Amino acid sequence: MEPRHVNQVVQAVKNLKRAPATVWNVYSVMQALFRDAQIEGLRRRDTPCILTERQLGKKRDAKKEWRSSAIFAREELGSLISDTRVPEDRRVMYALQGIGMLRHGEAAGLRWRHYLRGLEPLGRLVIATSYDTGDTKTSAERWMPA
Repeated sequence: MEPRHVNQVVQAVKNLKRAPATVWNVYSVMQALFRDAQIEGLRRRDTPCILTERQLGKKRDAKKEWRSSAIFAREELGSLISDTRVPEDRRVMYALQGIGMLRHGEAAGLRWRHYLRGLEPLGRLVIATSYDTGDTKTSAERWMPA
């Protein structure tokens, strides 16, 4: 595979009118694929993933200011965390994210040790990590009453 083939894939994704972040995510997966293939000895040449922002486009929202209105109403969140059609593990995750105002990585990084019980009047959930990286996106530890 050559860089022009990678560019063809990226352009095809862009032609599907996907969000810029999706285009970058597809490219990221391709980079990882070729890097891993090279590590395993399946590819001897350098990676064909040499595209720049010129081919990929900027990482930005198509519609400015949409994020401020991208919130769940109380009823919508209630449905996400109580509807039995939603798998239970997802309902727990949605409850943590919605009620606790957690980013996905912060919720995914929570462990039982992050819950401090026995405090008065409420226990505490310590949000200190994102995924397993050892730090949150903002590098700030937060406490959530629980």
